[in-house]
Amino acid sequence: MLSGFFRLEYQNRTVLGEWKKVHWLKWKVSIGLSTIN
Repeated sequence: MLSGFFRLEYQNRTVLGEWKKVHWLKWKVSIGLSTIN
């Protein structure tokens, strides 16, 4: 039971980490585009 919980917690963290990375990239690109224009 406990190991399953830790596995779920780990998956949530990696998914959140990937989402933050993508979100940050989008934000960086939009900042870059706004400075070009």
